Amino acid sequence: MEFNVQRAERTLSLLTSTYLANTDAVAANLGLVIETFQSQNLLGFTGAHTAPAEVVKRYEGTVHKWLTRINSLATGKTSESRLAGVLLMKYTAEQSPKIFVENASKWMASLLAILGKSEVDPVYEATMETLVGFLDVVREVPELQRDVAAAQVPRVNQTVLALAEKNSELVNWFPTLFRPSIDKTVKLCLKYLTGETAGGKMTVEERWFEYMQLTMGTIDWCIDHIMCVDAGAPESERREFGDLPKLSSDFMASIPQAVDRITGMVELFTALLTRPTSANIAVPIELIVETISRLAFVPLRIANAKTDRAEYSLVPLLAPRIHMAAVHMLAALAVALGDYLQPFLGGIARTVAVINSKLMGSAATQTAVFALIQLYVERFGFGFEFVAHIVSSTNVRGQQQRAAPAPAASKASRKRGSKQVVEEESGSAESLEYALVQLNSVNHSALCVVTAILVNAPTAFTTVQRTQIDGQLLTLLLLQTVNHDRTVFAGRQTDVEYTAQLFECLLASVLSPDPWQKAIVPHRPKIQCVCTRALAAIEPVVHAKLPAQMRGPAPEEEVEMDKSMLDELVQPPQQNTVAEDANAPIQAKRVKLDEPLIEKTREEKEPATAADLPAKKSSQSEPAAKKPVESALPKLPAVPTFKPAASGTPANTSASTKEEESDGEEFPDIVMEGSDSEDED
Repeated sequence: MEFNVQRAERTLSLLTSTYLANTDAVAANLGLVIETFQSQNLLGFTGAHTAPAEVVKRYEGTVHKWLTRINSLATGKTSESRLAGVLLMKYTAEQSPKIFVENASKWMASLLAILGKSEVDPVYEATMETLVGFLDVVREVPELQRDVAAAQVPRVNQTVLALAEKNSELVNWFPTLFRPSIDKTVKLCLKYLTGETAGGKMTVEERWFEYMQLTMGTIDWCIDHIMCVDAGAPESERREFGDLPKLSSDFMASIPQAVDRITGMVELFTALLTRPTSANIAVPIELIVETISRLAFVPLRIANAKTDRAEYSLVPLLAPRIHMAAVHMLAALAVALGDYLQPFLGGIARTVAVINSKLMGSAATQTAVFALIQLYVERFGFGFEFVAHIVSSTNVRGQQQRAAPAPAASKASRKRGSKQVVEEESGSAESLEYALVQLNSVNHSALCVVTAILVNAPTAFTTVQRTQIDGQLLTLLLLQTVNHDRTVFAGRQTDVEYTAQLFECLLASVLSPDPWQKAIVPHRPKIQCVCTRALAAIEPVVHAKLPAQMRGPAPEEEVEMDKSMLDELVQPPQQNTVAEDANAPIQAKRVKLDEPLIEKTREEKEPATAADLPAKKSSQSEPAAKKPVESALPKLPAVPTFKPAASGTPANTSASTKEEESDGEEFPDIVMEGSDSEDED
């Protein structure tokens, strides 16, 4: 932490005192200043407690000088300085919301003053864009609504309306002035598109190879200039480089120019590799890999900490751009060459590991490296060696913990021994509050890398790493701490893409289990809880928010089901076996109870005759006539009596006589299971 604060302080001081000091040169250095300021997060250490007090004090003093210089540029005499001041205000507010809250009123007054004057169109556009961003943030902060919005919003409305009346069209187009040059422009474009410029004695393949060598030679020459390498090597060992204008004699201007040329040569290299061509070209892979290695090994730290030369401070300032160029070249190689890159994966792995180890707070370069890792994992699988070096860097949670000051806590514990536990608990609560997860592009890229490894090579993770990743994924989804930050800017960012990537990573972990240990299975209840919450969140969006309507089952289906059951009951029982005769009372009971429904069904199936009408009336009148009170109570069957059979009479005559006598009686409501066996005996 201390080294990061020192590096940010040194870089911010260099930008303020060197590239923003001269007002006339601000326009030429503005691109370098903005790119360095955004990529290295120079204002991300405001309020840091872990660094020593002396380092923090020096850092805060440098930040104060930066803000003073921004305010002076915004009120400068030239339009270039005012444009630079407005843009630096915007990027400073986006990077440090704390600084924005402290300077919101002053900055909005400066922006309104710029809009009230006669300015060029780029200044108007940048000022209005910055002002709209400020108002969008003020709308969500109650303190700023009271102090800033109430005083400045009426002035904003009046200024914008006056500006709209004065300039109806801020951007003027002149389409008619280009007509005389249309024919010449078309001929020039066709000349390059048809390949006529690659004529002469050289073929297309030879010309392509020459351009590739010149591109690599120019990058090497720029690296030598940046690293102050003596160019006293023999001419036979030097590479040819492009015929470009000479660099400035001032190293403060020549080193950024060399980095710009490296960036341009990398774009040319990418175009040469990725553009389709019908020629059989020969790609110098060894030369390209060697050049990429030189770009990756550009140091971030200064060569000698005791030296006063500002030249050594420029290299750490521009190193993230150089490393980004190396990452782009590696990505172009993977896309263009494919499996032809297999023999060189070992050297590429070491190069990427070096770039990853030198990332000191550059979020843009870290994101690019993770995207490169994902690309190579999807292309070449786990065989790509750098996975073992990079897995530890794919921290899914990406916490930024700011612990409470240790000296103050220890001092309080010595003075108040009885309240030591209370203060320790408050300190832990404060540290937990500051340890909330803050997802950004780096964490999203890390999640993409983890997902790619789980899909393509699930055995790449150890059991400990797998358990840690699963626990972190479920924690992020269950605690709802995705992109939970107390700052006004980060809190407004959408977390949809991060949540979706978390679910994709969780799905990849479930579909690619650990073969040696149950990784995600113990978390099955948590996964079910996550899915339930997701469905509950999606339901109000997909369906209209109306009260539920109860719907009963279709009546036609119930009628058909009853008819099918009654058809089975109506069929005559088969008395072929003894078991069916034993169950005869139960079947008779069912037919007796359902007799009205059965008769109704018979009427529907067969037309009734005149002879059947009296019988039906009598059968329907019998149950209505007999309604004794005892019929509501359950009746037990009578105990069977055994009588000796008469001589010459078959043994089954008594049973048949008993059945005839019982035909006229009503069956009991409950039939005991033992009555059948007793009758059979």
